[in-house]
Amino acid sequence: MSKRKTAPPKQSHPWLRHILPLAVLALGVYANSLSNGFVGDDKEQLLQNPVVAGHQFAAAFTSGVWAFRGAQSNYYRPLQFVVYALLHGLFGFQAFGFHLAMALLHAANTLLVYSLAARIAGRTQAAWAAAAVFAIHPIHTDRKSTRLNSSHLG
Repeated sequence: MSKRKTAPPKQSHPWLRHILPLAVLALGVYANSLSNGFVGDDKEQLLQNPVVAGHQFAAAFTSGVWAFRGAQSNYYRPLQFVVYALLHGLFGFQAFGFHLAMALLHAANTLLVYSLAARIAGRTQAAWAAAAVFAIHPIHTDRKSTRLNSSHLG
């Protein structure tokens, strides 16, 4: 009598076990921001910034963050203002749209960290742990104050 070979059990797709939970984790961490308005320097960098409101994409690449106020600095973030201008084109100055887009961007970055860590480590468990730490680490939270800190200008 020959023994009948059985097929190994089917494994669920990696996206069900790894990617989807990471995306939910990254979104869940920032879900409470969706009902908030603009705070701190958002009021100046978004609402009072002609680069954003006027969709001046070239100006985003030729000046520093506070140049619209006449300040010179080495704080250069052109993609930040390009993204802000694109979001303004989609949502106007509705904070919900900005916060949702930033949360989705954070989730996408978390998945990129997972992908990179899986390639480097070769182990999905280690990659998942690295991405989970990235998703929930408080370094991604920008502490806002109601007054502009003068160190932003230096």
